[in-house]
Amino acid sequence: LLDGEYEFIEAEILEKSDLLNKKIKDANFPENMRVGAIVRKNKVLIPRSDFSFEKNDLVIFLAKRENLKELEDIFSVSSI
Repeated sequence: LLDGEYEFIEAEILEKSDLLNKKIKDANFPENMRVGAIVRKNKVLIPRSDFSFEKNDLVIFLAKRENLKELEDIFSVSSI
């Protein structure tokens, strides 16, 4: 998006993730990153700030390219 300035990223919440059972509002994500959707058990959810991540959730992010390394440190990340 925007000539490569932003990317959509998908990442899975793994058993050892620091985000497991954490609410979005408590996740301390980079300022230029937003959670757009969650795929949980084949259902697409649009989360609010009090949404809690569960194991095997597939999280769809919009992130500024410069923040991708930070996301890689949190998850095993793959671009869409």
